[in-house]
Amino acid sequence: MNYIFIFLTFFIVLSVNARENKVDIFYYNSIFGNIHQNKSDYSSAITTISCGQLLKIKNHNWETQWVHVQSGPYKGYIKSDYISKEEPVCFQDKYPKFFESLDIDISDTYYWGRLYDLYLTSKQVVL
Repeated sequence: MNYIFIFLTFFIVLSVNARENKVDIFYYNSIFGNIHQNKSDYSSAITTISCGQLLKIKNHNWETQWVHVQSGPYKGYIKSDYISKEEPVCFQDKYPKFFESLDIDISDTYYWGRLYDLYLTSKQVVL
């Protein structure tokens, strides 16, 4: 009887932990971007990512503008506008010959990602 109680307690603790540590997979949906150290557009970039890159998100409150993500060994923040649950149609994949002819190096991808960080996107309001 005592073993059954210990087993049930252990099972309940594991199931609660599994629910709290649920990881969702999302995709980056802009051409280039940066994972930031803090929740700010002006924060240091930890790494640069490109369209279609997989991002792991754990227990996020979707009411905030920034999301804590993990991409490989890198953990940081990215704006929630730039992630999607479905795999995006990326410019790089749609026009590969044109994109390869641009001969973009790593510093170009970083600055292109910084440009997207500083864009102000909004919806048009009709009065």
